[in-house]
Amino acid sequence: MIKFFRRIRQNLLSEGKTSKYFKYAIGEIVLVIIGIVFALQINNWNENRKTQIDLESSLYAMIEELKENANYIKGQNKIIQSQVEGLDRVFDKTATEKDLKTILKYFGPDTNSRPFANVFNSLKEEKKLRLIENKELIRKINDFYEYTLPNLVEFTK
Repeated sequence: MIKFFRRIRQNLLSEGKTSKYFKYAIGEIVLVIIGIVFALQINNWNENRKTQIDLESSLYAMIEELKENANYIKGQNKIIQSQVEGLDRVFDKTATEKDLKTILKYFGPDTNSRPFANVFNSLKEEKKLRLIENKELIRKINDFYEYTLPNLVEFTK
């Protein structure tokens, strides 16, 4: 293909048709530019597609993390309820030895040691939250992780 174009250029120059040669050269330059633009468009489309797939997988991971957190909090809630019930029996002087052991066993579980927001922190650090098109969803995610969750952890202290 390159030999073909080289032959055309050489024939035009040898015949003294410089105006046709310049037209041909400009046409060739335009074709190269169109090819480059086309390649850039394909590359941009592919990068956007990869970013979207990565964002979707991160959001699914966030949903799974929220489910795990909800299960953990439910478990902690049961423990705290049993502690409160045991403490009520201690204060009523109706506590059994089992109640005392339960209270001592579960007294003061540390919810701070549990990482609740790994996926959110990762998305925040990589600035992928801005890729979410639904601005209300972004606001709700930020509100939950920035205000609600820290307040919940603080409350459990």
